[in-house]
Amino acid sequence: MTQDYDEHKAVKHVSKTDSLLVIVKTITDTTIRMFGPVIIGALIGFWGENQFHVKFFATGGAIVGLLIAAILVFDQYKKTTKGDNQ
Repeated sequence: MTQDYDEHKAVKHVSKTDSLLVIVKTITDTTIRMFGPVIIGALIGFWGENQFHVKFFATGGAIVGLLIAAILVFDQYKKTTKGDNQ
């Protein structure tokens, strides 16, 4: 990250490109954390339904994926807001 230090204002200036990169990375990371576990859980559930001929495996897999996604997003939120309290 390119940062310039202004001695008179004691403020770090971050370029617009670096800021945009951080925003895009955060959005991408959040999207993967939200939808990845749900989709993978549902796909595993569909596989389980076909293998064992039991209904509701896909629904159960999606629910488990939703719980995992909630934990991952909450963890990301805690890490992101940790620096705001200082």
